[in-house]
Amino acid sequence: MTFPTPRSWQHFGNSLHSYAKSGNVKLSTVTQLATTVVGKAAAMQFEAFMQLANKVSAEDIIEKGKIPTLDPRDPGLMWAACGAVVTYFLTKCGTPSNKIKEAHVKNFFAFLKALPTEFMTSTFKDMNWMKNKSHYEACKKHDFDNFSKLSINLKDVLGA
Repeated sequence: MTFPTPRSWQHFGNSLHSYAKSGNVKLSTVTQLATTVVGKAAAMQFEAFMQLANKVSAEDIIEKGKIPTLDPRDPGLMWAACGAVVTYFLTKCGTPSNKIKEAHVKNFFAFLKALPTEFMTSTFKDMNWMKNKSHYEACKKHDFDNFSKLSINLKDVLGA
């Protein structure tokens, strides 16, 4: 019997990352993999989360500046959208084939500004700025005003 533990989630994440490199990711296969590694109940919850995340195009947000109107009464969709945007920004921008452009940074901040404060703060924090130095430098360079304001607000909110 399998069940979710920090170690099994880590194993699932590593397996999912390897599978995603194939480029042909199917939700049914991901769910099957999750069921095997973290158990059926956790896999079903993960599948529901992924279905929410698929309702929002992180690529359209970051690349094209198409900021969706998210209903604050649907926190599941908001969390999924925030996670998708951070993941897209960190994994697809700043690669040799897709350098971080000023538009990426401006669109990221436009998305953040469209969120309620708690989602904005959490999403900004999820960028893990110290680990992602190239993204940190690009955001400071391309949109210093927004980056500075959010950094200062974060320090106030988090007491950091």
